[in-house]
Amino acid sequence: MPNDSWGVGASLLRREDERHLHGRGEFVSDIKLPGMMEVAFLRSPHAHARIKSISVPPEVAGRVFVAADLPQIAPIRVVTQAAGAKSPAWPPLATDKVRYVGEAIAACIAPTRGEAEDLANSVIVEFEVLPAVVDAPRDMRASPALVHEQWGDNLYLERVVEGGDIEAAVRAAEITVTRRYRMNRQSGAPLEGRAVLAYRDHRLDEVVVYASTQTPHTMRVAIAEILGIDERSIRVVAPDVGGGFGPKARLYPEEIILAALALKLRRSYPRPPLPGHRLCRPAGQGARRRCRHHRRRGGLWHVAARAVPGSQHGGTVPAGAVHDCELSGADLHGGDQQDAVRSLSRGRPHRRVFCDRADH
Repeated sequence: MPNDSWGVGASLLRREDERHLHGRGEFVSDIKLPGMMEVAFLRSPHAHARIKSISVPPEVAGRVFVAADLPQIAPIRVVTQAAGAKSPAWPPLATDKVRYVGEAIAACIAPTRGEAEDLANSVIVEFEVLPAVVDAPRDMRASPALVHEQWGDNLYLERVVEGGDIEAAVRAAEITVTRRYRMNRQSGAPLEGRAVLAYRDHRLDEVVVYASTQTPHTMRVAIAEILGIDERSIRVVAPDVGGGFGPKARLYPEEIILAALALKLRRSYPRPPLPGHRLCRPAGQGARRRCRHHRRRGGLWHVAARAVPGSQHGGTVPAGAVHDCELSGADLHGGDQQDAVRSLSRGRPHRRVFCDRADH
C-alpha cells in the first residue's frame, strides 16, 4: 500500500507555501535600507562595436561610473582545464569594445530609479559599429568579424568524443540518413529577473550582497577574487528567489559592480529585478547540428554528429563557455543501442542578444 505521509514517494507540502500565500515572502526587491540609492546601467545598443569615447557631463561627476572609475575591478576570467580552451578577459564594465547588445558601459546612481535612468541618458558614447557574428558554422573560422582579435578566429574550443569504429559502421550500414538540424535558442525565464542589493556593514567590516541567485557560495568566492578582497570580507545572501532554472547559477557583471560601488561609496545600492520578458542575457544556449544516422534492422546503431553551440563571449563563472560545448557532445550518447559514436563539438562566442529591454 503506498505511503502518502513519509518516506520515498510521499507527497509532501513545501514549507514556504503558507508564508508566501500570506504575503510574507522576502525577495531582493522587498528589502529596504536607510539611504538606499538606485542603480541604472547604460548599455550597448550594438552587438559589436568599438568604444571611441565616453562623455560624462561634469555636473553628474561622482554619480556616473565607467570602468576607469572602478580600477579595483579585475576582468572576469573563466579558466578551464579543457585542452585547447581559450579564456578571454571580460571586464564587467566595457572598456574599449562591446561584444553583445546590453553589455554594461556605465553605472549611474541616484535616489530614485527615474533619476538614475536620466543620468544614463545624459552619458554620450561614440561607437564604431563592427560586423557581428550571426552564423556560427560560417563565421567560426574564416570571418572578418572577430569577437577577440588576438584569437584569429571565433573558435574557443573543439572537442571530439569517439567510441567504436564509426568508419566501419558507415561502410556496413544498409541505410544512411543525413540531416541538418538547427535548434532554437533558449533561456530560462523566471518570474523574478536577476536582482542585486549591496551595502557596506561597517560594524562587521564586510560587504553584504543580497542577490536572486542559485549559487551564493560561488558568487562570494568569485566577487572576492575579482575585487581583490578576502572572502571573509564579503557575505552573499540569497533570500527568496522567484525561479532560477540555470541562468541564476552564474555570476554576472552587475553583481560585481554593485559590490564595488558599496565598497567605494559606502552606501547601499540595489539593481531592481527586471520582469522575465526584460531579462537581458546573451542568448547562448542553442546549437546547430549535422547528424548522420546509420541504421541496421532492429534500431539505430551508429551516430556521427557535428554540433556548433553558441555561447557568450567571455563565459560566466563557474562553468564558462566550455560548458555548452561539452554538453553538446555528451548528449549525443544517450542511445543504449549505439555501438559506434562520434561527436565533434565546436563552440564559438557570439555577438547577438535577444532582449526586449534591459536597464537602458
